Formats: sequence, structure tokens, C-alpha cells
Amino acid sequence: MTEKIVTKIKSILENNNAKLAVSESLTCGCIQKIIGQISGVSSFFVGGITTYSLSTKSQLLQIDIKHAQSVNCVSELVARQMAVGTCKLFAVNVSIATTGYAEPTIDEKVPFAYIAVKINDTIFSKKVIALNMERIEAQEYISTIALTYLLECLGTCMK
Repeated sequence: MTEKIVTKIKSILENNNAKLAVSESLTCGCIQKIIGQISGVSSFFVGGITTYSLSTKSQLLQIDIKHAQSVNCVSELVARQMAVGTCKLFAVNVSIATTGYAEPTIDEKVPFAYIAVKINDTIFSKKVIALNMERIEAQEYISTIALTYLLECLGTCMK
């Protein structure tokens, strides 16, 4: 299933001479791994970054430190800022960013993520819940949802 999704993403990005980069926190490189399994990815995929720390997200992706501290780096705004920072860091016009919790914590009882997609000057974002999933299952599920969401967003912005 993910191969078909990435193949469609590849086709749209190539047809629009667009480039993609990824920043991941809770998905820990899963999105990049899925993309990298498709032949010819270098035609549209520039690269990605996996970052868990506030300092790295701040330095490399230019997220707002005060806001990020107040939400433990997990919010829709952080995801959106990560998507913007990813486009700047990699000099691309399309990005995906994820942040969230891959497993329950003291404060958060259910794994969830915020996914942000930036396409040119438009930013899309949404929350995804990974109900009744273990860590790796949640990471893989959220990665698949992120790529599906990217494809949806591309459909509204590019042909």
C-alpha cells in the first residue's frame, strides 16, 4: 500500500518539478525509510532529519523555543513550524513533519501525532490518534497516515 502512495507522490512531485524533505520526531525515520524503498527517489526526495530534542528542533528547524517548552515539543504549532523549518533547511518547496508520542505517557494516555505538510506557501496539519497500538506499530501507522496525508494535500495544490 505505501509503495503505491509514494509512487503517486513521486509522480506528482516530478511533474511539478518539486522537491520533498522530511522532519520526524516520534516516527523516528520511518517516513524516510518508506520513501527510500521506492526506486528513483533521488528525483524528488532531498533528505530528512530525525530530531527529538528541543535544542535541535530549535537550532535546525527554527521552532519557537518558549512555545515548544510549554508543550514538551508536541503541538500542532510545533509540527507546522517544523514543516516550515524543514523547507528552509533543505531548500525545498514540499515537506512533511511529525511530532507526538509513540506510546502512552503519564500525561498522554494514547499515542498520537501532529502531522504538518507544507507545499509552497500553504501549510496543512492534523492530529492522528494511534489507539491501542504499541510503539513501533504506532510509528508505522502514523508514518503511513503522514504519507497518505501528503498525497491528499498534493492533490489540492498540484496536479
